[in-house]
Amino acid sequence: MSHVPFEPVEATVQGSARGRDIAGRWHVSVTTASLALMSPHSPERASFTFAVAELEGAGMSEETLTLYLARGESLTFRDSHRLGELSLRLDALCHEVGEVMRASRAAGSRRAGAGSEHDRFFAPFLAARLQLADAADARARLDAANARELRSAVTGVVTHFAASRFPDDAADRRALLAELEEYLAPLMQSLDRLEDAAGGVREAAPERRFAEWRRWRTTLAECYVHAERAWTDAVPALGALPQAEQGRGRTNPRGRRTSR
Repeated sequence: MSHVPFEPVEATVQGSARGRDIAGRWHVSVTTASLALMSPHSPERASFTFAVAELEGAGMSEETLTLYLARGESLTFRDSHRLGELSLRLDALCHEVGEVMRASRAAGSRRAGAGSEHDRFFAPFLAARLQLADAADARARLDAANARELRSAVTGVVTHFAASRFPDDAADRRALLAELEEYLAPLMQSLDRLEDAAGGVREAAPERRFAEWRRWRTTLAECYVHAERAWTDAVPALGALPQAEQGRGRTNPRGRRTSR
């Protein structure tokens, strides 16, 4: 979101918020974390401040902006030539992604596993993060973290891991792949939820746009956490079978000998 200062908009506001009716001319300001209303004419300088989590959605119709709040309340803004600018600012505020990998330590740490395979496993997630940082709008961010593409990439990576260890033994290759897929199951389930959440954003009515985005963003962060856990769980199984040793009678992660 741009950090360029946003000059307050003066508009006629009508609706309800926190159980109170609101009407009249108000100054509307937006910061990086909230939206605030202040009455320039009331003796008590009445004001309301709404955190991002309280903003459920917004819709622009002709020269009217409607902001939907929690608990079914809403505010309608009109009589200002800057409502389009206000709408864009709210979209930028409420469609932030944040640092989705903040909780993930393994993705950026070589200590979390063997170098090249660690990098290969996390490459799709790192690429998605870079694309998210460059995305210009909400649609582009949804495309950047595409659940189907991430699922396909992860499946391809673990299939490669199994094949590189047992190129000549289909039974052991299938056994290792099955074990890795067990570790991946929570991640794959979270990617299923991510796909569902992305659909919710794309199909959301104006009054639910921001709320659906927050659901998607939370689910995306969970995917990164599950990716870290999957890798951490898989490392012992992969480390027990160095790629140079497959097919030489090494003990596999399930405790039986591989074929010669």
